[in-house]
Amino acid sequence: MEWQIKKILIGLDLDHDSKLKTLHKAIKMAEYSHAKLTVLYACPDYLANPMLGIFLTDEILEKAQTQYQTQLEDLCKANIPKSVEWETAIGSCKGHKPYLCLTEKAKAENFDLIVVGEHDRHGFDHIWLGSNAEKIMRYAPCTVMVVKNKETED
Repeated sequence: MEWQIKKILIGLDLDHDSKLKTLHKAIKMAEYSHAKLTVLYACPDYLANPMLGIFLTDEILEKAQTQYQTQLEDLCKANIPKSVEWETAIGSCKGHKPYLCLTEKAKAENFDLIVVGEHDRHGFDHIWLGSNAEKIMRYAPCTVMVVKNKETED
């Protein structure tokens, strides 16, 4: 049986410079396979932080989520050609764990492929924070493509 890609989930970090490269690679995959793109931003879970949660009202959180949604839609409108079907989604990072947001959505909605960008964390940062891309690969219910932020030099 041949593997067909019908639904692609893209996990984008709106604050990282890898977002455009990741988006463009996913667009190429969608064009080639005629798949639908779902572009997801895993919104930080501010309420999981007890220090911030005290000061943030529902109104402030809703405004932030609306801004993320607008930023994500503007990015998609500017970069995804009309020939590719797409949608955006905002997810909540439960306990600052973006990999859970992506893997749970991929499982719930039967995605065929997840595309994420590499964040170039090394050494202590990698040990302390872990690698979301690595965790997505480990827990995803489907194939995962990790887009390298920088090409390695041989």
